[in-house]
Amino acid sequence: MHLQMVQKYKRKTDRGSWKLSRVQQAAQAVCNGKMSISEDAAAYRVPKSTLKRHKNRKVQALGCLERFHTTLDAEFEKELDEYCCEMQDRLFGLTSMELRSLAFELAEKNGISTTFNRQKRIAGKDWLHGFLSRHNQLSI
Repeated sequence: MHLQMVQKYKRKTDRGSWKLSRVQQAAQAVCNGKMSISEDAAAYRVPKSTLKRHKNRKVQALGCLERFHTTLDAEFEKELDEYCCEMQDRLFGLTSMELRSLAFELAEKNGISTTFNRQKRIAGKDWLHGFLSRHNQLSI
């Protein structure tokens, strides 16, 4: 059986295509208590679930569309990124396993609560993928 890839996909709805400025205005109105979530969602044409996340402070910043939170905070990841870049510049690049192990050890020593594998003493593949996508100058 041969499957063909869709070459020219045309979106059939406008779901998920709202502008960030509308989300920011709607989130501001909800957080200030000017309107209810339902009224605000209808007025700005933004999903209720998005506005609920903003009201419950489950987003990184007001008007931000990102829902996830990284395992390690931005400052910690910045330091880890700088270390990896320094090692890379000295031609001592880290393998993916070494980076995952290093992340686990640093989190443990700094008392950061993580969901890393404690038996293997290593960070997960999902964490590595996310870290590399946020720091794309690294070559692992």
